[in-house]
Amino acid sequence: MARSILAVTLAVANAIAVPAAVAQTPQTTQTIGMARAVAIAQEARPGGILEAELDSDLGALVYEIEIVSDGTIHEAVIDARSGELIELEEHTIEATWLGWFDEERLAAAKQASGTVQDAIAQAEAMFGGQVVELSLEEDNDRLFWEFEIATGDRELEAYMNIQTGEIFAGEMD
Repeated sequence: MARSILAVTLAVANAIAVPAAVAQTPQTTQTIGMARAVAIAQEARPGGILEAELDSDLGALVYEIEIVSDGTIHEAVIDARSGELIELEEHTIEATWLGWFDEERLAAAKQASGTVQDAIAQAEAMFGGQVVELSLEEDNDRLFWEFEIATGDRELEAYMNIQTGEIFAGEMD
């Protein structure tokens, strides 16, 4: 598969402090990684990935992954060290949120998620850190993966244009 040339603009001013629970420490670097956690969640419940994050739940590191499938949001909770599926909850999309989860967005989430593991690997390699949060975003009718990447004691935001494969740090234009 041909890969798009990746453009990088590092913006040091956009780096922010990482919460202690997910800072890149020996403990967080010993996790299974976001790409593997997403794969485990999609094995348990196939569908489009909307969001995923590394979080601390009662002192244990877990990945919380939201998957959309058939008008329902499923939240998979994965143990960040063992990869065990701890919980899989189902949430019906209620009237307040139905506009946000229209058929186009749901279809886009399913289509975009086929490449999410590759996108995570590219972002981690490019910025030398660990993706601790990602979400599917839309700007001017373009779909993006938004990443929060922990690099040491700092965190930066990066985006990947799903259509072009371009990855860049900083604010989305």
